[in-house]
Amino acid sequence: SLTYYGPELQAVNGSLLQTLAVVFPSVQVIPGDSNLFLVTPAAGGIQPDVDLLSERLEERRLATRLITQEHLAYLLDPDHQEWFFANMAGAGEINHDFTPRLLFDHLAYSTTLFTPQLREVFASLHQLSLLPLAIGIILAGAGTGLLARRKPALACPLVIAVTGCTAMLLELVLFCAFQILYGAMFQAVALLISAFMAGLAGGSWLVTSGPLAARPDRQLFVAVEWALLIFCGLLYLLFNLPALPMEGALHAHLLVLPLLIATGLLTGMQFPVASRLQQAFAAEAASATAAGEVGTIFSADLIGGCLGGLLGGVVLLPVLGLGGSCLLAMAAKLGSLLLFSLSRKTAKI
Repeated sequence: SLTYYGPELQAVNGSLLQTLAVVFPSVQVIPGDSNLFLVTPAAGGIQPDVDLLSERLEERRLATRLITQEHLAYLLDPDHQEWFFANMAGAGEINHDFTPRLLFDHLAYSTTLFTPQLREVFASLHQLSLLPLAIGIILAGAGTGLLARRKPALACPLVIAVTGCTAMLLELVLFCAFQILYGAMFQAVALLISAFMAGLAGGSWLVTSGPLAARPDRQLFVAVEWALLIFCGLLYLLFNLPALPMEGALHAHLLVLPLLIATGLLTGMQFPVASRLQQAFAAEAASATAAGEVGTIFSADLIGGCLGGLLGGVVLLPVLGLGGSCLLAMAAKLGSLLLFSLSRKTAKI
């Protein structure tokens, strides 16, 4: 635009400017309906000159339909550039690989362009802070656990809903990490999903007919909760390492695929155990069929996964980054662990 920059478009262009300025000592912009960003590591920078470019067009006999000396003069008008940089003053944030704030800015701009009623929603989400959100989730888990004392059969479905949300969020985090490390994700998406599904199958086998099948259900359920919590913490530390390798097919596959398998493994271990616990609650209360209780667990998992995919892809990953999303997942699992531990009758199963 050469007439008006709303806050969303300011954020997009300001983020581009600030991010490029971190890497390149010289950043020049030719504003227009589409902005052309020119950057160079060379000393002295880029100073487009209308007369020089016109001379080169003539010397090299380049046949152009649009680019003429008059058009170049219009594009390189110093007033346009001064107006553009004045509008960008203080706008946007630096974009990082593992904290892609520019992704959220672009989503906000694209959405409010056609649905301006959501402008205030995106403005509020842009101010999202990790610490208050994490504390709120933990307190909500503890409070729900105390409320579940009156109806302890709610504990397992609620925990599984949190697990489904957490698993989907971690899956998106690892997909995004693969994209960053490898440079392309969609051509490998079947492999990535297969790794997660293989983990799900392996985890289910471990607790149904494998070596962990004989363990007490409640102890096993709590152990998996702790394992998920610790795993989220380890991922947070991983994505905050200063020397994480940033490119290469081998690095991407060797790092991300085992982590996806581990995510699926822990998730797959909890679902069958939760189903058995829920059936035990139903048998004790003599109020529902076993099949109905398994359906409740399955529904809770799907609802949690849906919320994790929606919130993770649109809000949490772009705003909090990969590490922040893992830390929030850790808080969610701490909250669900408190929920399960504080519900009255879980100790009897």
